[in-house]
Amino acid sequence: MNEQALRELQQVRESPALSILLPTYYKSPDDLQQNPVRLKKLMRQAVDKLLEKHLKSELNSLFKNLDAVAESIDFDHPQKGLAIFVSNSIGKSYPLTFAVEEEVVIDETFATRHLVHARNRSKRYYLLLLTRDICRLYDCQRDQLLEIQEKGFPKTSVQEGVDAEWTGDFGVDSGRYDTRQGREFLHQVDESLDAVIGDNELPLVIAGVERNLASFNKVSKYGNRLIATVEGSYEKTPLPEFAQIAWSAARKGFDSKRKEVLSQLDNAVGAKQFASGIDGVWRMAQEGRIATLLVEEGFRYPASVSDDGLSIKGVPENYPHNTVADAVDEVIETVLQRSGQVVFQEKGALNGHKQIAAITRF
Repeated sequence: MNEQALRELQQVRESPALSILLPTYYKSPDDLQQNPVRLKKLMRQAVDKLLEKHLKSELNSLFKNLDAVAESIDFDHPQKGLAIFVSNSIGKSYPLTFAVEEEVVIDETFATRHLVHARNRSKRYYLLLLTRDICRLYDCQRDQLLEIQEKGFPKTSVQEGVDAEWTGDFGVDSGRYDTRQGREFLHQVDESLDAVIGDNELPLVIAGVERNLASFNKVSKYGNRLIATVEGSYEKTPLPEFAQIAWSAARKGFDSKRKEVLSQLDNAVGAKQFASGIDGVWRMAQEGRIATLLVEEGFRYPASVSDDGLSIKGVPENYPHNTVADAVDEVIETVLQRSGQVVFQEKGALNGHKQIAAITRF
């Protein structure tokens, strides 16, 4: 599930809105056979719950959408989780690159909170694979790759307006883009990349032969997003193997980024352009002042929110009045929506800042 799909689901306001979350078995053939059975069981639970509060005649379209979604699921190639969202007007299913807890939720909105939490806490990045004939873009979480197939991707080098007959000593290096036509193609790749990732601050990893990487860096405006490069020809590499190679490089890039951002935080403290602790960070996030958020892995904070929304107070889990289940997740979402970046730190790295800190824009 990409960012746009998640945002579209969050905008739905319709009753009833059915959400089914299923952690899928994916490692052995015997496990794969259990997934359809487990889904049917959850679907029966959902139908029973719906009929407790609604007339069957009110649910005809929803049941039709649910059956259609179930029929469309590819159980032969599962990932770590499965999410289904159905109402009378919508029917969507998404394979997930992270595990979720088994759950059936019926409400006026779709149950996206757990998905947001999992996505926010995962090591996420984009992976761009450059080859001679085609460029592919992946939405990645650690070693799980989900190919993006929209807004121009995958992009082939034979495009309208791009001369397919490349010049120069092309036969010497089949990955070479340093011709006029090659550079024009890479400009188009960069435009498509802009359409997909927009203003969000997820980092970028690029894979390809050395000359392709160098050529793309010359034309791309996303050089500041780059945390790792993977040199080599991977056009025919099996995806699981390629995923491991890409994640190995990305992990090193994330480690370097953590150290770099900690140094930037020290400088921000000296310049008095920072906030520490969840109380101060919450307010800065609501005011749109956070450029970079630093959060320790595993830090959660159930909280009660003030009437004006600018301050919070810690509360016990499941506290009933005007609460957010995790103020840290809320801050992360707010920062990402306002074009800030989020960098997770190891436990103990932010002891002097009460586990969460921010570098502010002003």
